[in-house]
Amino acid sequence: MKKFAFFVLLFLAIFLAALPAGAIRVENDKNNYTLYVGDDHQCGGMTPCYAHPQDAVNAAEPGDTILVYPGTYGSRQFQATPPHYSENDQYAPALIVYKDGLTIRAVDENPQNTIIESTHRWWSNIVAVQASTGGVWDGSRYVGAGVNPSAGSAPNAVSIIANDVTIEGFTIRRPFDATAGGHVNLLIGGLFEGYGLRSGETTGYSGNTIKNNIFDGGDARASSAVTIWHASGNEVLENTAVDTKRAAYRVWDGALQETVSLQPPSKKNKIYNNQIVDDPATEGNGQAIFIGAWYDGTPNDTWTDNAGTEVIENDCGGLILFTAYSSGIKKFFNNTNVSGFRFYQATGFKVRDNLPPLPSNALQATESLPTRLIRSANPIAEYIPSDMNDVPYGPPADQIVDGF
Repeated sequence: MKKFAFFVLLFLAIFLAALPAGAIRVENDKNNYTLYVGDDHQCGGMTPCYAHPQDAVNAAEPGDTILVYPGTYGSRQFQATPPHYSENDQYAPALIVYKDGLTIRAVDENPQNTIIESTHRWWSNIVAVQASTGGVWDGSRYVGAGVNPSAGSAPNAVSIIANDVTIEGFTIRRPFDATAGGHVNLLIGGLFEGYGLRSGETTGYSGNTIKNNIFDGGDARASSAVTIWHASGNEVLENTAVDTKRAAYRVWDGALQETVSLQPPSKKNKIYNNQIVDDPATEGNGQAIFIGAWYDGTPNDTWTDNAGTEVIENDCGGLILFTAYSSGIKKFFNNTNVSGFRFYQATGFKVRDNLPPLPSNALQATESLPTRLIRSANPIAEYIPSDMNDVPYGPPADQIVDGF
């Protein structure tokens, strides 16, 4: 009997030693599993331990928790990826989350100690994305990848193409001038915020929570902290945006001529208790938060529907709140350090108790429908900005209705 038990234990030892790193899954108190990440490959002695958050995502199952130890986790280069235009093209975004229900949280309570950053400038090749999301090179192509886009990816630091994901407690940044331009620190809804489904993934992701992170724009051109693209029911809570170069927080449904009629609109997103530090207006846009879409041409009646959007109790850093080409009721309540509002080709505003009390020229309500504009405590009135030729459709101050 003792000999039999010895051989059973020996067999188990050999079997377990042969398993790849991370193959043993440890159940947590939610009946899912916890995986760990540490750039020192130690993870404080916890297992399974991965060297990069992307590896943990690739190994995880929907509903798992990934705990990340302090360190800097950047873009990774995959040199075997053909074809490519330059060395930069071989890099993938630092983190692509493509499985539902993952909680990815920093272990350290100070977000400054756990960094996820995009460290490449140009678009990622299709096969770099495949390699980063678990694809295996078979000599001619990557197989078994978690993400198989039909086009490349923008160099975002984090892209979320899943539902019910939580990202909490990190510094997320793009610390350089993005030569390719127009990209973001964290994107919910796609591999890039484009003018159509150029990356092959679906849209309409919901239930994601972005909480207690620092977003550092650094020298990145046209970088926002968080962009929600054709996705609904997401929450952006208690984050800090530092030195971003476009609207720090955006609900963005793209260019009307290409995406609004093709994609689900972004509804019921919540932007609460966030802070903007320094000046996102470095390149002149002056926007704290943007809701809606844009139209590169003659304005028309095709607007996106952002019904249920709530922008509440944010420190706007002395910048404006901007809505364009947007219908549906949107709430702007109890925000501070607001320098003004701009509602352009839009309807459905509820504006209440924002600070400081706004002067009469703090609201631009150009080409917007007057019957949808509601406010209470703010002494605001529409005006025509001197640098535009908009025709005003906003109501005079005495027609703006108090209360709801």
